[in-house]
Amino acid sequence: MIGNVRRSQLITTYGVGAIVAVDDEAVMVAGLDDWESGGDQDLLQEPRLHVDGKRLRLPPGEDGSSFFFEEKGHIPVVRFPRWYYCSNPECRRLDSFGRLFTGYDPKCTHCSAPLIPSRFIAVCEEGHIEDFPYFAWVHQEKRADEGERHDLFLRVTGGAGSLAGIVVECSCGAERSMEGAFTRDALRGVRSCGGYRPWLRTDSDGCGKPLRTTQRGASNVWFSNVRSVLSIPPWSEGLQKFIQTHWGTLGLDLEGEMLEALAAKVIDKAEVDYSVEELLAAVEARKEEAKRGRGEAEIRAEEYRALCQGRSGGADADFVAAVTEPPAGLEQFVDLVTVVSRLREVRAFTGFSRLQPDRPAGDGSAIAEKADWLPAIAVHGEGVFLRINEEELRGWESNATVQERVDELQGRWRRSFLYDKSTLTPRFVLAHTFAHALIDEWSLAGGYPAASLRERIFADEHGVGILVYTAAADSAGSLGGLIAQAEPDRLAPSLEEAIKRYAWCSSDPVCSETRSQGAEGLNMAACHACALVPETSCEHRNGLLDRALLVGVPGERDFGFFSALAEE
Repeated sequence: MIGNVRRSQLITTYGVGAIVAVDDEAVMVAGLDDWESGGDQDLLQEPRLHVDGKRLRLPPGEDGSSFFFEEKGHIPVVRFPRWYYCSNPECRRLDSFGRLFTGYDPKCTHCSAPLIPSRFIAVCEEGHIEDFPYFAWVHQEKRADEGERHDLFLRVTGGAGSLAGIVVECSCGAERSMEGAFTRDALRGVRSCGGYRPWLRTDSDGCGKPLRTTQRGASNVWFSNVRSVLSIPPWSEGLQKFIQTHWGTLGLDLEGEMLEALAAKVIDKAEVDYSVEELLAAVEARKEEAKRGRGEAEIRAEEYRALCQGRSGGADADFVAAVTEPPAGLEQFVDLVTVVSRLREVRAFTGFSRLQPDRPAGDGSAIAEKADWLPAIAVHGEGVFLRINEEELRGWESNATVQERVDELQGRWRRSFLYDKSTLTPRFVLAHTFAHALIDEWSLAGGYPAASLRERIFADEHGVGILVYTAAADSAGSLGGLIAQAEPDRLAPSLEEAIKRYAWCSSDPVCSETRSQGAEGLNMAACHACALVPETSCEHRNGLLDRALLVGVPGERDFGFFSALAEE
């Protein structure tokens, strides 16, 4: 064993293809074909989460942790990057190693000093990754004589710490600094992508796309693609919950008398009152449900209806939600409150991308070659759902200033890498920014770290709602501190405080007057000092935010939806 992580991190942070720093080493998580696959007890059941017909399975682990091993074990890893440099300032020799992580401390073959993994790597937009082409980089303007010895060295000169002070030298006399290596076209004419996939056993059949230089610890080297759903009735309770518990047996591909006998055996062993016919009918319904693909819009619409309706649920239910009256005096803003005292969320890791998030999956970002399953986790928590008053919302979103700001944001969004061909609406930007305000406020009032709270936005022509919930794999999941914020004597003050907090930013007037902030300019009046939350809390990578839609801007408050609260 060379290290360990939480199971949940294998979905969001250290999944297949990600580079992990372990002590003084750097390794890459291998593909699913090499993972240990547990038995039927590790299968996760959520019929509403259908990803290309693949089964969902808990990552291997014990007590909530998974372990990195060399070739075989819970989570196998491979050596990446393969290039190392000597830590001895008098030596600084560059050398490379094989794919497999051998577990020993690599030493320089010339001075026996410890070796350090190269900090420079190269990636392409298709998801391929390889070591920085040191040899081609240094010899670009000097033809390398094949009969000549070429030992590479990585020297650091000067004290400025810039790339110009990092020089690649060859024993043949060629040398070149790393200055300019990170520009978009720096590697054109030096090397194109070779289609390398170190995390899999095989590489792609060539790629040829341009390579981009980056650092192995950079945030754009690996972006996780995760799909998630909430478990809602009828699949979250009663007979369906019983089937979920015993799906490893009931889900077997059997028919006729064999299936009936198996169902009877399960009923007798569990000592429940269900009949065989009732159980088999529910199993068949679950299988049919799992075959039916759902788009994200349909998934959200079903969850929105469940949250608006509430559910009392039994002791074994995964979804328990009580609909309450909105706070007195705030009915014009919020017309329904649902206290979700119990919820279950299933998250599945479907792939990854490099350089830019949410890119379509290609062979350069494949997470397996043969595996028919995906890593997934089920987390439990609690939450508060607020529905925005639709009548007030329709009047507000027709305001000319509101439309102007959202149209400007829409223009930049169309040109960004996050654009998904949908239309950005005032109600979505309002709901998203309001969710961030609630996360900031309730993390302080409820005693939660902000990173343990998450948002779920529902915003279409049928209605707008915000679910702020805790669904964490640790003890911060269901302590009751969040749903306590929905108590009658707390909810109104907390909503008012959240809005007033957003009426002013410590970076104002710069923040409120700026029309383009954040990655790709996808925020307006929203910055790190006011509206941004931890990346794990936001569904949209801290983009598409504008607190001016909530409270207006200094000197012009009228167009803010909650301006009346901000001025009290």
